[in-house]
Formats: sequence, C-alpha cells, structure tokens
Amino acid sequence: MSEFKGQPLLSIIVPVYNNAKTLPALMQQLRLVTAVEVIFIDDGSTDRSLDVIRHQLKLFEDGRLIVAQHGGAASARNQGIAVAKGMYLAFVDADDEVNGVMLNKIIKTHLMDQQLQIDLVLFVTNGQAHDMLLNATSRFQLMQVLLKLPVLTSYEGVGPEPFNKFYRTQLIRGANLMFNESLHMGEDMLFNVATC
Repeated sequence: MSEFKGQPLLSIIVPVYNNAKTLPALMQQLRLVTAVEVIFIDDGSTDRSLDVIRHQLKLFEDGRLIVAQHGGAASARNQGIAVAKGMYLAFVDADDEVNGVMLNKIIKTHLMDQQLQIDLVLFVTNGQAHDMLLNATSRFQLMQVLLKLPVLTSYEGVGPEPFNKFYRTQLIRGANLMFNESLHMGEDMLFNVATC
C-alpha cells in the first residue's frame, strides 16, 4: 500500500503498440513505484498487448487503461497528458527498461517537498538527479544538453528523450504543450525543446 493519499505525485504515461513481449518486465518494475498513477494507452495493438495490460493492471494500486485507435506514440502520450492526475508527468515507452527502486528513490528525494515547485527533474541511469526551476540560465543550459551542443553543464548523461525526466504537469498544461502527432521520429526531442 502507498503511504500517500490524495493526488498522486507522478503520472507515468505508457504508450503501448504491439509490446506484449516487453510489457510484463516493465509492468513488474512499475508496480514497485509508489505515489504514482500509471496510465497505459493501448495504441491499437494487434498482438496480445491489451491482454497483458488487462491481466496485470489489477496488480497496480493506481493503474488505468485507455484503448485507442492506432495514432502513434505522440497521440497516445497526448491522451495520457489530457487525463493525468499527477503533480508531475513522466513518459515511459513500453519497451523501456526501468528500475522501480530507483524511480521510488527519485520521487521521494525530489518530489516530496511540494512547496519547491520544481519544474523539471532530470536523471540518468545511475540515479543521479537534478531539480530545475526553469529560469533563463537553466533553460539555456538545458537547451545545450538537448541539442547536444559542446558545452559544459552539470546535466551530463541527460539526453533529449523524455523517459528520464519528470515534468511539472501545470507547466505542460499551462503552456498547452503536446507531442507533435504529425511526426513519427523526433517528436520527443521537439517536446523537450518546447518545454524549455
């Protein structure tokens, strides 16, 4: 059982398209994470993905399923943004490998103090994480990282993909940020650049 009540700290949005083979391992790790809701968006899968989600979803404390017509990962993520209840958003693809213990640690050490109003948490696979308030200086540094320009920053190891970032929901919704559904590659980098 979660020790948290009320609004989840984090909504994890998982677009799923024909990922029946990778979903069980991912779902097992995501079940270890507390104070979150996990939203699976089945994007018109034609394999057993929907069955896998339905079977394992009952093991989640706060898990939801949206069944959609195939529109691509950007469309699925946008549907997740629209219904998410968490104070922060995270995007995990159904074939990503995540460490539920590490995610718990980052949530507890970076999101628990809700008075900080952190805009963005960046983290890398070793669990090192950075809180960011997006001011002019931090936006410039982050843009250098996302565009992979040769500049020294404290955010080494953080790339343009969304899976290693927590975004403040109010920031995303307030700026009406969405993933570009007309792109099938690079939509995640464009979303991150727009967030800056």
